[in-house]
Amino acid sequence: MRFLEWFKPALSWLFLLGVLGLTATAQGASLFGRDMQAVGNVLGLDDAELQWIREHPQVVVASLPYPLYLFKDESGEWAGLNNDILGRISLLTGLRFVHQEVSSTVQMLELLENGTADMSTTLAINEERRAFLNFSHA
Repeated sequence: MRFLEWFKPALSWLFLLGVLGLTATAQGASLFGRDMQAVGNVLGLDDAELQWIREHPQVVVASLPYPLYLFKDESGEWAGLNNDILGRISLLTGLRFVHQEVSSTVQMLELLENGTADMSTTLAINEERRAFLNFSHA
């Protein structure tokens, strides 16, 4: 019984910190979701970029598993560093990233070339691909 008495203050603090964290996240998401000018100010986006976000709230990501960077976890959800970065961008901008799983690089290139997918997070740069794709750097 004494063991539980010792844990009560610690559990109370953990609960409080958890609630504060969720509240802060919700406030940040609602701020950026509703006020595009706030997004522009925080990220340094110009009017054309903000307009693009308004017109394209959903971005299709051609996704080929690339362990550690992009993979499906035991519950079938996308995980990894690349997905974490997309999640952060989503919180900041309100963009929603939807993964379209592909089975090969050839299929990924086809989806990107015909406009079915908007981007990929695992595709390497080469001269042939630069002819029809834009690449960014980390």
